[in-house]
Amino acid sequence: MPNFTESEIEVVSLDELKKIGFSYVPGPSLAPDADPAQPFLLRETTIPYDTPDKRASYGDVILKHTLEQAINRLNPTVPVTARQEALKTTLSVYSPQYQRQRSLS
Repeated sequence: MPNFTESEIEVVSLDELKKIGFSYVPGPSLAPDADPAQPFLLRETTIPYDTPDKRASYGDVILKHTLEQAINRLNPTVPVTARQEALKTTLSVYSPQYQRQRSLS
């Protein structure tokens, strides 16, 4: 069985996702400490959303504005309040361990 590196798996995965319509923005372009003078490094010529937000911190795993645009684009007939609730639910962290830690604080 061949051994694959993380980099090789990443390249293959990104290629497959791009084949089915996903866009790719390299992580360094979104880093909180990225040079603001440096433009986003976009690999695709068109992205159906605005330029993605930069992460406020390395702990941010979801780009809120980009997610909100996707929810609205994919669900135009769903009531605004339901779309807002979907965004809120997605951004909420829930795990029994996390909840336990919060209640102990």
